[in-house]
Amino acid sequence: MLEITIEYRHGILFVRLGGMLTKKTYSLLQDTVTDIIEKGGITYLVFNLEHLTQIDDTGINCLISNYNLVNQNKGLSMICGIKDNLKPILNQNKIFNFFHKISDELSAMKVIEWNS
Repeated sequence: MLEITIEYRHGILFVRLGGMLTKKTYSLLQDTVTDIIEKGGITYLVFNLEHLTQIDDTGINCLISNYNLVNQNKGLSMICGIKDNLKPILNQNKIFNFFHKISDELSAMKVIEWNS
């Protein structure tokens, strides 16, 4: 089961994920968030993984595909709320080569202020 909460605030699309982002659930993320990014021309994206319990290669690839869409819009993608149990697979897949790692959502707002 994948839980997704979406909030657009101060020009930033915040996507909070909970549960499992895997081969069985990634399509929910793709069908909702990817569509918003494509249609809305989103330039700032934050994935909050604080409540994510599991992720696999398919889930990581889905996150990266959303990064690529934001990158096409000349934007910035960030990731926060990373639990210790997810760090090995995220590091193995080099996700931090794509996303800026931040501590929390408030930090994202500060990063965007500095880049504006």
